[in-house]
Amino acid sequence: MGNIDDNEQELIEHNPNDKEDEQQIFHETLESLGAKDLYDDEETIMGLWTKLRETDPSLLRQFEEFIGKITEEVKRSKLDHRSIEVALQSKSSVYNDEIKKLYEEMEQQIKIEKAKVLEQVKKLISASRKKNFFCFIIRKN
Repeated sequence: MGNIDDNEQELIEHNPNDKEDEQQIFHETLESLGAKDLYDDEETIMGLWTKLRETDPSLLRQFEEFIGKITEEVKRSKLDHRSIEVALQSKSSVYNDEIKKLYEEMEQQIKIEKAKVLEQVKKLISASRKKNFFCFIIRKN
């Protein structure tokens, strides 16, 4: 009974509950670092974290500090990105308003110019009719 056969040893070493506990601890660690759901590839980070946890706890602390610093940089970068997006949207809105205003002014100017041209055409037609009418009267006499 003192000897544990290989199958029992494997079950002890690869207990699925241990893996779940380890994942739970990893996710709690990420949460404490403010990095929960921040990284797309948490599996790779967890793999490194697990390996360091098993082999070198002092490096694990340094790794966690590194993840914490990177997390702050990512959050700051995302905040900067959002600020830039808001500024661009604001400038885009102002630009669109200016373009709309210019188009409206152009349309108004076109209407004014069209009305002037139509008025000139009416005057020319009227003058032409008067001239033709007088020419007709003069020819009849």
